[in-house]
Amino acid sequence: MWSKRNSRVGILAATTLVVLSVGLAACSGGGGINTADPSTVTPRDTLTVTDLFADHSVEPAPVGNANFMAIGKYGPALHHFEGTLSLPKIALKVALAGSMEVPPDIERREAFFPSLEIQFFLDGDNLVPTQRGIIFPTTGVPWPDTASVDTLNMSEAELERYLYTQSVHGGRSGVIIGPGKAWSEQTDEGYSRASFPFTLVAWPNSNSRNGIATFLYDNNSVSSLRMQIVQEATPWSMLDMWGQSPMTYRPHNIKDRAILGARFAIELARKLPMKTWAELNDSRPGLASQVTNIQHQQGRTEGISVAGLVVDDVIYAHPCRARYGNFPYCQQMRHSVYSITKTMGAGVAMLRLAQKFGSDVFDLHVSDFVDVQAHHNGWENVTFGHALSMATGVGYRARSGSDGGFNTADEDPGLLRMIATPSQREKLSVAFALGDNYPWGPGEVARYDSMHTYILSAAMDAYLKEREGPESDLWDMVQEEVLDPIGIFHLPMMRTVESDGSPGLPLIYSGLLATVDDIAKVAKLFNEGGTYNGQQLLHSGKLSEALYRTDIKYGLATGEWGIDYHLSFWLRPTPWWLRNSNCTFWVPMMSGYGGNVVMILPNGTTAFHLADNWNWDEGLIRAAHDVSPLCPN
Repeated sequence: MWSKRNSRVGILAATTLVVLSVGLAACSGGGGINTADPSTVTPRDTLTVTDLFADHSVEPAPVGNANFMAIGKYGPALHHFEGTLSLPKIALKVALAGSMEVPPDIERREAFFPSLEIQFFLDGDNLVPTQRGIIFPTTGVPWPDTASVDTLNMSEAELERYLYTQSVHGGRSGVIIGPGKAWSEQTDEGYSRASFPFTLVAWPNSNSRNGIATFLYDNNSVSSLRMQIVQEATPWSMLDMWGQSPMTYRPHNIKDRAILGARFAIELARKLPMKTWAELNDSRPGLASQVTNIQHQQGRTEGISVAGLVVDDVIYAHPCRARYGNFPYCQQMRHSVYSITKTMGAGVAMLRLAQKFGSDVFDLHVSDFVDVQAHHNGWENVTFGHALSMATGVGYRARSGSDGGFNTADEDPGLLRMIATPSQREKLSVAFALGDNYPWGPGEVARYDSMHTYILSAAMDAYLKEREGPESDLWDMVQEEVLDPIGIFHLPMMRTVESDGSPGLPLIYSGLLATVDDIAKVAKLFNEGGTYNGQQLLHSGKLSEALYRTDIKYGLATGEWGIDYHLSFWLRPTPWWLRNSNCTFWVPMMSGYGGNVVMILPNGTTAFHLADNWNWDEGLIRAAHDVSPLCPN
């Protein structure tokens, strides 16, 4: 039976099952060619030359992920690669991979990898794609016609079913292609071999599915492309997908190849080192038991994508988990971080605007920049800061229970109704139409509502356009003025879909697809007061306020374990096991649906746990404390 919990959990992202007409995507390559002694490695018996030159895959299930990397006796690629791969629409086999409940008529739909053209060039042993953002195939299924669908008056069950169905039959699926590797193996009959990671991204809720593809090539031709997807951030929809199809290769010089190569070299040089827990053990022997047991402290390990600590600008992590073996391009695996976007997206954007134009931007009124279409006057005095702190004083009073304390009832069904519409204007209309005045005013009580973060994004974008011109764009500003300087050159953000082909408004309430490297660098920027290399990128005063590093704490109580919420951050009090040490502090957290959490700790470390196992325990905080005490001596 399709349970209510599974349907709700699924529909906030059910759009993910767009896998069933979905597009390719990618995770950048961190990993590299296997450095084991080739004489000790068993020669390849899977994804052989014969296998890859077949038109279709014949395996009844995906193969081990290690088969997409170098095996046996291997060396550098024998051939240069520079040009365009043209992929046809590829039928994929689909199998349920977990305890998932879906409507029976939707359960076994056929999945497709869309027709795409992808340009790559070889840089050393790196296979580098020229397009690094989200690719939306022009030959894909267009966004479903919502004009005749009255989602506002649908029942909750009808709305969930509608969105689930659209995620299967239509919608816009995107792809991110990541840098891969190229090499040669002695048993490959003179061909070179390559692989690359990709991420399937389902619009509109940014659900990610990570996969790997591989092929053989020489100077003029390629084999079929083999791919499989065996990892996702969708606990309601765990699916294995795999397939193979012929493709074509057109060798040609890549435009601006020298510039792209130089940029890629800078990107690699600025990545943070990523090491294992064992290496953290080696550097700090006293941590042995803590590091060994950390996986048990993190709950259901099968639901963890990756977890670890950032210590002294080094990422220490467990391998990126996937079915059929660890994901070989771990460092660049892209994660649906969901509401972490509220901090890394909306929070960063506001703090940058404040640095550029002054902290008064927090006091601007939303209604001065957005056409408020509400049937009440509750938005009249709502400021940008109120919206960022989930304290607008507007919500679903009839559904929200008591008049005090944090409440997430406003997310349901309002967010689902907003998700059901594609364009900026339609989403704003839905967001304003739902809800009413609470008996309290703005800034008095925190009530969680992603739609209010979306409304804030429209207001911030309008304000930026007023200051810098109609061609300016909120997320482009963040990318160019904050992310590029700190070494994050590719951080995809989902957007609204506009009929005129314009880029659309960034979905800064849940639209980020981040790597661990991205998260570590943004957390470092927060920990260092918004300064990088002596340049103040974020407003230091407002950032200190957001992180509870000021004498006065302005956040509002959530009613959950003493946690506050302020300016897009969750603020957690001193862990119980340290409260007898005469030490008090707050832990600022970025948190997202499913078990995604990033903690910015007072000892300068960052703890991260990206998962869909619904677990937010304290294991990583304890490990960070063992690395360096959280309390000063």
